[in-house]
Amino acid sequence: MKCHYINLDTATARRANLEAAFRAVNPPGWELVRIAASGPDAAAGVQGSITATEKACWLSHRRAIEAALGDDEPVVIVEDDVRFSPRTFPILAALATADSEWDLLYSDVILTEISSMVTYARDWPQLARAGNFRMQDLATLPFVGAAGYVVRGGSKRRVLEALDSLPFDRAYDVALRDLIHQGVLQGRACFPFLTAPSVDADASTIQPSQLQFRDAAINAFRRLMFVDRDLEASRRDVAALEAAHGDPAATVLGGVLGALVSSKMP
Repeated sequence: MKCHYINLDTATARRANLEAAFRAVNPPGWELVRIAASGPDAAAGVQGSITATEKACWLSHRRAIEAALGDDEPVVIVEDDVRFSPRTFPILAALATADSEWDLLYSDVILTEISSMVTYARDWPQLARAGNFRMQDLATLPFVGAAGYVVRGGSKRRVLEALDSLPFDRAYDVALRDLIHQGVLQGRACFPFLTAPSVDADASTIQPSQLQFRDAAINAFRRLMFVDRDLEASRRDVAALEAAHGDPAATVLGGVLGALVSSKMP
């Protein structure tokens, strides 16, 4: 199987980091393929209300799927700011062959409701201890994000046709989410997450800089939901967030929420 990663020509450090991360897990039978990302200039003349950078992201993901049309195997699509686990590729391969009731299988999503985040946080320890993974149906789950996902072999053309039917009025990940919620595509997510944001994700090449704090908080949560989470690194994430927001009441509330999802809570 192949893993297609999307990378700007100018993002040489990200390319090196992603390729090193892939080599570190050394998945047998897998091939890593670089897909040159489009820049904003490539979106010149493309109609739609989203920004040129968002259009370029859409075009890049489309190219990554299109590049996999030559065979019927599932393909993993990732952006160049993800982190892998030694279990990422074996588990994705097993899930891809065990269940054909989906078009897209996400290795990581961004949850957009606090209630969902609390549920996932409470479920992580039990699943992780047992070495189990849950296939979450995304038909009604509020989520965004497209940093890592599998396109089923028989669904590649269907996904492209669904995308090509849409105007460029929604960011790529939101457009995919809408197609899943509308029942046009079938989506699943694997939990615990099999990919997580690398340190490169904290400096987004798509989102404006004023959203950096929001993205840092989201990434910190995603790393906590990663199958190979690093609590020491997450503590540093939390300390940086607390220093950035400077809100003592929010810090105290975080401790209360932590107690609610702890193993002590009946």
